[in-house]
Amino acid sequence: MDLKQPLLICDDSGNQIRNVEQLIETFSDSYDIQGFTNTEALLEELATFGQPAIILLDIVLKNGEDGIETAKRIHALSPDSPIIFISAYLEKVFDVYEAEHCYFVYKPIMTEKLPAALAKAQRILSQSSFMVLHETSQLVRLRTDEILCIDRSRRMSMVTTATKVYQVKESRKELEERLPVDSFIQCHRNYTVNLAKIRQLSSDQIELENGLLVPVSRRKHSSVATAFHSWLSRFGEEIL
Repeated sequence: MDLKQPLLICDDSGNQIRNVEQLIETFSDSYDIQGFTNTEALLEELATFGQPAIILLDIVLKNGEDGIETAKRIHALSPDSPIIFISAYLEKVFDVYEAEHCYFVYKPIMTEKLPAALAKAQRILSQSSFMVLHETSQLVRLRTDEILCIDRSRRMSMVTTATKVYQVKESRKELEERLPVDSFIQCHRNYTVNLAKIRQLSSDQIELENGLLVPVSRRKHSSVATAFHSWLSRFGEEIL
């Protein structure tokens, strides 16, 4: 099953939410999109998440709700969730600096600017997200960009970094659901790898940057190659 990045849209217009969702679907199928017409429903949903979500947040909302103040509450609740402000009022660009965010998109040019905004949000997620692991009797907080790969063996999951292999209770599927969707891919029935840690990809295996060799199934090879090329292009790497 393909992993999808949660993306929450908050706008007081249901039609606007549907328009944004349809726009995103024209250039990406990597998102699990939910729409909200009020901020409290958005915050309640975000509180149930075990991973960061990308937030598209309107600044001027009905019923006296303020997107800037909501952004501050989002940051307190989920500090790793990048916020993209959207607005039909260009003058609001001067107000967004009151709250942490990664992009401002002016609604009349959303078709042109939203892909870049989402790409920046994805980069932030891949660089700053964390996950908590249950290793024996202790909890370990680990940056996801430190992870080389995850594999399942003998009813335990192995989370491999450059310096240590963590043996944890969570299933590989549970761990995958908490990873940045644009940076990790399942390459084999038992293995998930970090695209940023791949040194070499061949027809049947991946060599990671620490020299570890990970198998690639024939069924997964095409999707892994496509994802790896996409990752290289996104971060400006030249593909020969």
